[in-house]
Amino acid sequence: MSLKLECDQKELKNALDLNLTGPYKVGTIVHQVIDKDRHDPFFASEPRELKVRFWYPAIHDEAYPLESYYDEAIAAVQTFNHFMGVERESVSDLRSIKIPVQKKAQPVRQKFPVIFLLHGYLASAPEMYSLFAHELVSHGYIVVGISHTHFANKVVISGNRTVTFNKDKQSSFLSDYYKYEDQELWISDVDSVVSEIEKMQDDSESFLHGLFDMDRVGVMGHSFGGVVALMLAAKKNLFRACVSLDGVALGDVIPSKSSKIYFAQTSVETFYLPSSDEELSAQLNCPLAFIADARREALIAIRTLNSEVISGLGHNGFTDLLLLKDSPIYFKNQATAAMIGAVNGKIALQAINQGITDFFKANLK
Repeated sequence: MSLKLECDQKELKNALDLNLTGPYKVGTIVHQVIDKDRHDPFFASEPRELKVRFWYPAIHDEAYPLESYYDEAIAAVQTFNHFMGVERESVSDLRSIKIPVQKKAQPVRQKFPVIFLLHGYLASAPEMYSLFAHELVSHGYIVVGISHTHFANKVVISGNRTVTFNKDKQSSFLSDYYKYEDQELWISDVDSVVSEIEKMQDDSESFLHGLFDMDRVGVMGHSFGGVVALMLAAKKNLFRACVSLDGVALGDVIPSKSSKIYFAQTSVETFYLPSSDEELSAQLNCPLAFIADARREALIAIRTLNSEVISGLGHNGFTDLLLLKDSPIYFKNQATAAMIGAVNGKIALQAINQGITDFFKANLK
């Protein structure tokens, strides 16, 4: 084995090796939610099914090794490769990455505040935001990552069937991104998961029984997930605080007067859209007046929010790609740099995590 290859493999293995700053270890478990009171809009005769990953404060067993990087995140990275035209690069080596997590580790038996985590619109996964989830858990939160079936990259549902993201939505991405029906579907998905958590909380046989402090609940999301997070906080009394990561809110989803507390982190790319109102109107197939009003409301929303711009960060920099881009596997290329950002990944991640943890500590703890 050449010296360069040895160095590359060591660099890759440590790509996500960041010391968590809180006192708690991280455990994780996956749970399937089947809501028989709702029909799946894509499988009309079947109930709505969702995969939910819980990250929680845990007690690690030193006899067991830490986990490898999430299969769901690796598959989402593979899809990102396809979108970026860099499929020649393999992502199988990402499985050599170790993360500071143990599956089904014994939970710390006390109540913790709960934060719902919403992924981006298409072909993403909650596990693509593990760098934020792990840090939050280390500070004493339970993080609930929902994979929205037909939007998430891949979701395994009953019958061991794998459902990938809807290809029709990929082709109509610009017109569907702000589609009200999709926003309402995701809100209903969160409602289904909340109901499931309430059952788990009261079930003494549930692995996470009694751990959820449902009086201290927040929500955070990226991109479209950030838009839905804003809507959830505005509409639902359950959510006391909201973080939106580069979620462009087209439309008045934030009340002008609200007791809720919001925080936004953004990239320059998203909120300073280069397209004119006329170009956006054509792309989104919306009336020009709607675009003008929506852009005005988005600016009002950002000025209303407690917000910060992380200069040089790209839209996909609010994912694990922020650190993976600097690994030797394939990410050092111009195509991905434009989407993720030409920033020092570790420094940018520390800034993002500091902003998120400080915000939730002030408003949920």
